[in-house]
Amino acid sequence: MSDDFHSVYGKIFQLQRLSDELLMKTRARATYDALRTEADACAEYNDEKGLAAATRELEKYGDEIPPHVTTEEFLDYHQIKAAMLRTLVREGDEDGLVDALAEAEEQLAAILRTADVRIVSFGYGHHNDRAPEELGAHITLDLRAHFRDPHVHPDLVTLTGLDLPVHRLVMDTDGIRDLLDATAAAVRAFRAGPSAGPVTVAVGCVGGRHRSVAFAVSLSTWLRDEAEAPTLVVEHMDIERPVIDRPAQS
Repeated sequence: MSDDFHSVYGKIFQLQRLSDELLMKTRARATYDALRTEADACAEYNDEKGLAAATRELEKYGDEIPPHVTTEEFLDYHQIKAAMLRTLVREGDEDGLVDALAEAEEQLAAILRTADVRIVSFGYGHHNDRAPEELGAHITLDLRAHFRDPHVHPDLVTLTGLDLPVHRLVMDTDGIRDLLDATAAAVRAFRAGPSAGPVTVAVGCVGGRHRSVAFAVSLSTWLRDEAEAPTLVVEHMDIERPVIDRPAQS
């Protein structure tokens, strides 16, 4: 039984935790919204007693209004779900799992279509040294030749750009922050056009585990920090795939 299969159990627990968190968050916001609706209706129909009761309940929230579930939270849940099912399909290839994976992929695609900006990391080595055409990227960045490769460090090879040591190494590379600024400016320019629509940024390195992932995460932070932040989704296409065995290059 493969290591991928064993890692599924970790994803199952993570998926259950995220599911519970999203359910609790959704219920909390729904309760608050119902109270607001009740208060508005009581005010409209001069139901002073009902308005007072609803107002008392609303005052219990103070300044801590329950937030909505974000697109990013939904995306995180569905990405983990799809990744888990992909592994199970590879191991067992049962019809029921194939159908469940197809449904999960469609749910994931539906979320991605709602975003203003989609940032996707990938590995050229998994796609015949080309950016995946199915992404339909408006901006494609190739980080292979010009930026520090964590693959040269044996202790970082099995980590990813989501891990702090890898992320720090990539971000400390000369020129990377300038490229982040320039890419964020390019995204703003695309969105400001007269026919502005969703913008897809594809970021590639060799294996899609280190540089591209770290850059994608940082770019999302760059864009979220703007005054009028777009709705963002970040997808790591190849982060779950095996490390590519290749000569280390600095």
